[in-house]
Amino acid sequence: DKPGSSSGPMLVAEDKVRRVFYVGNFNGGLGRIPMDGSKPSTLDLSGVLIGVAISPDGKLLAVNGARDLTLRLVDLDSWKMATSYRFGTPTDTPIHSPLTHGMASTHPVWLRDGPGVLVQDNIHEEVVLIGRDGKEKARRRLRTAAHTFLTTSTGEILALVEGTIDGKNLPGVVVLDGPALKIVREITVPLTPDEPAKLHHGSLSSDEEIVVVANMGPMHGEDYGTTVAALQWRTGKVLWHV
Repeated sequence: DKPGSSSGPMLVAEDKVRRVFYVGNFNGGLGRIPMDGSKPSTLDLSGVLIGVAISPDGKLLAVNGARDLTLRLVDLDSWKMATSYRFGTPTDTPIHSPLTHGMASTHPVWLRDGPGVLVQDNIHEEVVLIGRDGKEKARRRLRTAAHTFLTTSTGEILALVEGTIDGKNLPGVVVLDGPALKIVREITVPLTPDEPAKLHHGSLSSDEEIVVVANMGPMHGEDYGTTVAALQWRTGKVLWHV
């Protein structure tokens, strides 16, 4: 209904139960697109959106604002915003700049058993756990901004910290102990000489013993990351990096 470029990345989450896709920044809001081809609907959540994630019980959708440090929780049965929570001051100066693509927050990730959702305050380089009631449950300062998280079946959280492009802070994986967000271990990802740091996404092996991560670098084009690394996150050992 509103042709033209989107205000931000149009990230997608699939709802297999309701047979719809949720799309950020669709028609200026949160889009709900039915798989049967019927007309989409749009929920106005105000602001530019970024990540979207469905809770493990399928009842809530977590939606991060790209620049306003605000999490929205959407009730998927009623298709209304249940609550929102601002977890930082978006006008503050970032501790390290530039932010990846200018995003103050990126990907919300639910704890596996569903009591809360993890978000990034990348201006202040903190990770925040927000409960289903929209209230802050825990907060932890990290060494640099975190792009996203991986969660394990035993309750650990692996925060993928980006590092800084000036080379003074290398990227890494920070192992956090469950809802308390206590730092258990920090594993540095080795980069090639003069490679700009901006750790991006990663994946756990099927046995959850190894995490593989990729360094994007600050941008596409001439100045980019080249390193992929595999880490044993329980011991801190770097198995390989290429």
